[in-house]
Amino acid sequence: MPLKSILALLLLLSGCSGGQDRDQDQRPAPERGQGAEPTVTVPAFDAASAFRYLEKQVGFGPRISGSSAHDQCRDFLVSEMGKTAEAVNLQPFTIRGYDGATLKYTNIISSFNLKATTRILLLAHWDSRPWADEETDSALHTRPVPGANDAASGVAVLLEIARHLKSHPPGVGVDILFTDGEDYGRHSDPEGFLHGSRYFSSHLPPGYRPAFGILLDMIGDAQLE
Repeated sequence: MPLKSILALLLLLSGCSGGQDRDQDQRPAPERGQGAEPTVTVPAFDAASAFRYLEKQVGFGPRISGSSAHDQCRDFLVSEMGKTAEAVNLQPFTIRGYDGATLKYTNIISSFNLKATTRILLLAHWDSRPWADEETDSALHTRPVPGANDAASGVAVLLEIARHLKSHPPGVGVDILFTDGEDYGRHSDPEGFLHGSRYFSSHLPPGYRPAFGILLDMIGDAQLE
């Protein structure tokens, strides 16, 4: 699958919401006028399948460090990516929580077409917020959020993309990164967020420099902004 095909697939995925299927037929990416590259056939995206991936994650419960839901979801993601990717690597790390406790997190890195030197990075975070501090009812501020949109939605789409990359091997290298510990922080403390992506960026494999990255975060809302 050429790079253009991957990008076209991502554009089609951006219209995914709820559990409704999109057209399941193979559809061509639109041409861009004179001198455009040949039309590329894009695999149809199964929205219902992606929504099941979302439901599976939410079914574990809030994915916060130290919880059984966090452990179960990690194992599920590793298992699912193991069915499609050529390699799945775990990147465990710890941070110190606001209460002084040691919080354990794990980034999950799955790779397709390992021999390719040109690579792109697709990513989403798989943890959920440990407190609902934006709720209008202050009594709910200490409760963890289910995290269906933030960010099981992005992970679900990437799981579905991974299925296509298995059946339609890409012509470039593709790495799918599920980051952890992204949503731990409090809004009064910007440094409390993005732990997984910061850890990944500071522990890159030697020479790893993707051509670009695409982040899928909170893409399940009906009115995206």
